Amino acid sequence: MTARVGRNSMSFRARLDYTDSQCTVTLEEFTVSALQDVRLRLTGLYPFNWIFSAIASLFTNRSKFNIARTIEETVGKEIRGKLEGVNCQQFFPELGIRGVHHVGHT
Repeated sequence: MTARVGRNSMSFRARLDYTDSQCTVTLEEFTVSALQDVRLRLTGLYPFNWIFSAIASLFTNRSKFNIARTIEETVGKEIRGKLEGVNCQQFFPELGIRGVHHVGHT
């Protein structure tokens, strides 16, 4: 079986917390906003490959909501797991927050 997705659109929202001791990134939201033209191709069922492929594609396109939610849960969980324990300070220059004085208007 092979699957092809004609078009998809995903978005995410993350939070970056930068303190004196560490920098962390947390995935706040991961969303599949479009999943279009999903096609499945089943092989090994000759001479019925074409009919089973058509039925599977029809079923898949009708179940896009469930597929999108499964992708969001699975991929979102994987991204969250990869971000845990990562100190992102190495990717950002030292932010010169210390010693900054606010200038008042005169």
